[in-house]
Amino acid sequence: MFVYDAERICNWICEKAGGAYTNLCTAIGIEIDGELKVAVMYENFTGGNICMVWRVDDPKCLSKKFYWMAFDYPFNQLDVHRVTGIVRTDNEKAIKINNKLGFEVEFTLKRFLKDSDALVFVMFKENCRFIKGKYD
Repeated sequence: MFVYDAERICNWICEKAGGAYTNLCTAIGIEIDGELKVAVMYENFTGGNICMVWRVDDPKCLSKKFYWMAFDYPFNQLDVHRVTGIVRTDNEKAIKINNKLGFEVEFTLKRFLKDSDALVFVMFKENCRFIKGKYD
């Protein structure tokens, strides 16, 4: 089931990814039997960009419909040109997933985190395959 409780979802994501929920964040998630399995949080909207933070505890819950919803919101509803994600340089799993989704590395933030550099990933609207056509 899709859920839209921003405070609950964002706190669940931040529990693993770090950071903190603010009332300026929004989110979409999937829950099964009352337990969140997958979610994406949106923050730092600038008009042209919004940051996405993902948490995927059960990859089997991901679907074309969820990907479409996750990218439809920023690109079609907010009409941003790009979405941005920041990933620790030692998080190989997240780097692999971002590449597979079609994000590209824009640059490296040296000493961005207390114990790690970070990669800035970007996806431009015209490159997003998830909003081009039907999801089912």
